[in-house]
Amino acid sequence: MLVSKINGIGGSSGIGWATGKIFASHGARVFLLDVRAPQEGLPLNSQYIECDITKWADILAAFEIAGDVIDILVANAGVSEEVNYFEDTFDSEGKLVEPGYNVIEVNLRGTINVIKVGLSIMRLRKTAGSIVITSSATAYSPEYSLPVYSATKLGVGSNPP
Repeated sequence: MLVSKINGIGGSSGIGWATGKIFASHGARVFLLDVRAPQEGLPLNSQYIECDITKWADILAAFEIAGDVIDILVANAGVSEEVNYFEDTFDSEGKLVEPGYNVIEVNLRGTINVIKVGLSIMRLRKTAGSIVITSSATAYSPEYSLPVYSATKLGVGSNPP
């Protein structure tokens, strides 16, 4: 039985949600951080914390709610391109529009910042913990339609704390 306290980002769906449910089913206290609330009921021993990991203040507030004991941090956030990154989009004056950077902000910068805060808490506590970073197969075998997503997942996958 686990007696750990676990924080998971990207915890409202997909891999993050499934991971949180597994840990909670073994008795862990789980905090699910995400910008969207889970679509189904929360597992026993878990709490949803609204957190936009592109905002430093949100990250700090989420960790404050979760408390100063983290045994496992699961860094699982991930968003994908909504349009083809290499497709040209022009403004009303015919100038090329700068692409959005949300994928980079969430998948790379936000994830690294969450890892930094979690690692800092673990260091201050002076006890060991684990950080699990979820990457993607596209990091090592990129898809043409997901160039930024693939690059960000390679970035987090090659950046162990």
